[in-house]
Amino acid sequence: MGTSPKRTLLILGQVWPESSTTAAGERMMQLIHSFQEANYSISFASSASQTDHSEDLSALGINSIRIRINDSDFDVMIRELEPDIVMFDRFMVEEQFGWRVAEHSPGSLRILNTEDLHSLRKARREAVEAKKECTQSYWLEQPDTLRELASILRCDLSLLISETELKWMENTGIISANMLFYLPFMLKIINNYNTESYIDFEQRSDFIFAGHGKHRPNDDAVHYLKAQIWPLIRQKIPDVQLTVYGDGYSSRTQNLHDPNSGFFMKGWIENLQDVMAKARINLAPLRFGAGLKGKVVTAMAAGTPSVMTSVAAEGILSSKSFINCIADEPAEFASKALDLYVDKPAWEAAQSAYKDRHNTLFDREKHHSRLHERIEELFVSVESHRAGNILGRMLHHQSLNSQKYMARWIEAKNKLEKSRVAP
Repeated sequence: MGTSPKRTLLILGQVWPESSTTAAGERMMQLIHSFQEANYSISFASSASQTDHSEDLSALGINSIRIRINDSDFDVMIRELEPDIVMFDRFMVEEQFGWRVAEHSPGSLRILNTEDLHSLRKARREAVEAKKECTQSYWLEQPDTLRELASILRCDLSLLISETELKWMENTGIISANMLFYLPFMLKIINNYNTESYIDFEQRSDFIFAGHGKHRPNDDAVHYLKAQIWPLIRQKIPDVQLTVYGDGYSSRTQNLHDPNSGFFMKGWIENLQDVMAKARINLAPLRFGAGLKGKVVTAMAAGTPSVMTSVAAEGILSSKSFINCIADEPAEFASKALDLYVDKPAWEAAQSAYKDRHNTLFDREKHHSRLHERIEELFVSVESHRAGNILGRMLHHQSLNSQKYMARWIEAKNKLEKSRVAP
């Protein structure tokens, strides 16, 4: 007989996890597996609709719950569950449900899984479009930044996937270090067994780009790649090809498909790592974004070196140690991609360096232990932890009242409209 669950976890998801299509989905499944290993009973609730790519959580023994925004049924549900931990997946979910959790399950630890800093990604996108630099002060001027910072302050602990984003948070000067927790991807070590199955340099060919099309940084990167980088690569190697994999691209982006120039839009693929392992170079020319880039991490595991912008490398690679793989200008980017494509010793050195970096950063066992040690510390000290978070207490008081009454007004309005259309 298995041991009974130690504690209970309720995850409130913005979407249902899709590990086969998004890095965020893979990250969520890593968290779920970590909490299961720590002997938690898990419920996952979301107001979103499931898709064909959504994980089958019930097969993992996870209780799946459909919830509605601005609906008091949630209050009943959480009072019955009485979870030890409530994890909000992204700050928008905490805004919607955080006050209800605080009111109806005040003893629950409140953890925010940021996935990446949404406000930083959005600020960088707007800075690129406005041809400005996204500095700390520019980011702090954005409304979404204030919303995300407020959400972090209202929670007991926030998970940050990148050390770079941890520094952005610490540099605000208003968030205590004990409220932040660096937790990158939690992955198995790449060992000799993995590397023995790698396809070697000569048997690989062509370039690859991978990413979900509904993610704005990916859509922008595909257009940037086609217009400014790919012609420079193709000019030097006329028969080389680039294949873009990913679901959700608009018809405008899908129309970039152009076999005559070796540029192929292939859509979603079930096993990305298989095709990644056959490509010689992975390209990641992201001009804005945040967090860790799943496409780069997938390429690492497949033994495929990447050439990328500094935004794509953020939190993963050092620009000094990987200078031959990072560039932000189209001509330099194309030049480094070409050099790595044709230089076998340089390619093999990059492959080895990427493997070592992967194992240093993403050691699953190390991060699993760190995470649950920190959570156990919080269970012991939560009262003093919250007492010391004066800004968080102020924000809880204000947001609980304002969001509570707005949500109840919307709920009453919805009920009234339903009664008017009822026969």
